[in-house]
Amino acid sequence: MINYLSNKFISICLEEKIIDVDSDIYKYGFESILSSYLCIAIVLFTGIFIKYKLIAFFYLLIFYFIRKYSGGYHCDSYLKCIIWTDFIFILSVIMIDNLNYELLIPLCIVCSIFSIKKAPICHFNKPFTNSQRKIFKQKYCHIIYIFLSLGIISTFLYPLLSKLIFVIIIINAFLMKKGEQKNEKRITKICG
Repeated sequence: MINYLSNKFISICLEEKIIDVDSDIYKYGFESILSSYLCIAIVLFTGIFIKYKLIAFFYLLIFYFIRKYSGGYHCDSYLKCIIWTDFIFILSVIMIDNLNYELLIPLCIVCSIFSIKKAPICHFNKPFTNSQRKIFKQKYCHIIYIFLSLGIISTFLYPLLSKLIFVIIIINAFLMKKGEQKNEKRITKICG
């Protein structure tokens, strides 16, 4: 569906002379934008449906900032990405409802240390230079420290937000590990 809509959009742009070249870059860009908007819409819809609309909004906001510089697991198709994103949101809500601070905080600290050591995890198809790696790592460290501080401060004021921050940091560490493993498997296949 995303591929079909993207091709249709590019055809219209070519007919209207908005773009002058039928390029895969335009198609990929539009597919990425459409996929992102679908992920956001589905998570927000799920949040409204399960009566966690504010948590859904903050989940998207926090998860975006953390994932932007941490890297990690990426799905092989847009449909899988949409399903995984919604699944992770639902898993986050379940964890918020069922885990207490005595478990969340130590687990979050361990996951933070792991993720800071490993960040950023580059995507196999989109490697970055050593200077980019240093910049991403530095930004990721700042973001984690800010969110950890916000999580601790909001523990008494907004406990759901606090738990959400801790849960996202934990889940992101697992996604980073999964992304690292996926990259290793691809390299092993190529290099033998």
